[in-house]
Amino acid sequence: MTTVPRHCAVLHVLAPAPVGGAETVVRSLLAEGNAGTFRHQLAALVGAQGSHQYVDELKQLRCSVIPIHCAHRRYLHKALSVARVARRLRVSIIHTHGYQGDIVGGIAARWVGLPVLSTAHGFTGGDWKNQFYEHIDRVALRHADAVIAVSDSLRSLLIQAGCDPTKVRVIKNGIAPQPVLPRTEALRGLGLAPGGPVLGWVGRLSHEKNPLAFVDLVHELAVPGVRGVMIGDGPLLRDVEESAARLGLCAKEFSAVGSLPAAARYMSAFDVLVMTSRIEGTPMVLLEAMAAGVPIATYAVGGIPMVVDSSMAYLAEPANLAQLIDVTRSALDDPGDARNRVYQARAAIDMRFSPGAWLERIEAVYDEILGRIPPNVEPGGVTESR
Repeated sequence: MTTVPRHCAVLHVLAPAPVGGAETVVRSLLAEGNAGTFRHQLAALVGAQGSHQYVDELKQLRCSVIPIHCAHRRYLHKALSVARVARRLRVSIIHTHGYQGDIVGGIAARWVGLPVLSTAHGFTGGDWKNQFYEHIDRVALRHADAVIAVSDSLRSLLIQAGCDPTKVRVIKNGIAPQPVLPRTEALRGLGLAPGGPVLGWVGRLSHEKNPLAFVDLVHELAVPGVRGVMIGDGPLLRDVEESAARLGLCAKEFSAVGSLPAAARYMSAFDVLVMTSRIEGTPMVLLEAMAAGVPIATYAVGGIPMVVDSSMAYLAEPANLAQLIDVTRSALDDPGDARNRVYQARAAIDMRFSPGAWLERIEAVYDEILGRIPPNVEPGGVTESR
């Protein structure tokens, strides 16, 4: 890679939820990125007042984060604030994430004459309002100088949405393994006593993550003493709680504990992580479970089969709940086989998803759109180490 002056800086723009895949990616870039050739900073689009869990967590990690306090729909005001931050910090490039970040950061970049890169973390569908926002986001992505798609399937969707194929790069997410809590401490933090096997689920309780399927799985698995626990929050929380009550799952059998900061620390409480998503890019929770050494049972949707195969995880056909139940039971019934898959998954993390290689691929795109080096892939290719 061409040598870049140390003063070059990147301003990330994100409207963060307390937890989520995009939030984990940005946190990793802020925490790990300054070991590379760029300085990484975040303009966080948060509410008009008060603190924000994600911002507070970043400050505790000593990451450079500037909260942009503004009412939800005042996009031009937010863009003006981001533009002012970009000028003050003398950044070289704006890197956006999520539909608000893409819209606000894209406008700000044009105002100050900076190139803009967007990471597309995935489209979730959902109700008409969310679909409208995602339509606007896809329009914004067409005007970016480059777009990073986190999976091959997402790249195809972006091209179908009108993005220039020569500007879309596939860079699967990377991860720096984080320390996990001792199992007894993790169980205590989740309100669980030591005992039978624990099935874990982590994510946003929303349509695309399909959390109600996990409730059904816990109910139908019929393994004595098994407990299901969900970490996360979202619009389907009440539906999840009502479904569990309707199925007769008591508090000892199922619990939804809400959003927890640094949720990956609690992976040690799980005997199996279950993923029920309808659609995915390269989900960070999958990488976190692989790094933590937790067996994984998941639908083979989106970019998941590009990350793990049947030697690393227990895969079920998309939306086939009966099959997902069967493979989850297999993970519990044969600990030796589960350990073998965990070993293969950890090796894949070290070889293919290390933070250093991930950061290098992203910085190659920064250099490319800044004009320092020519494109390092064929048009529409994949910026992956071989």
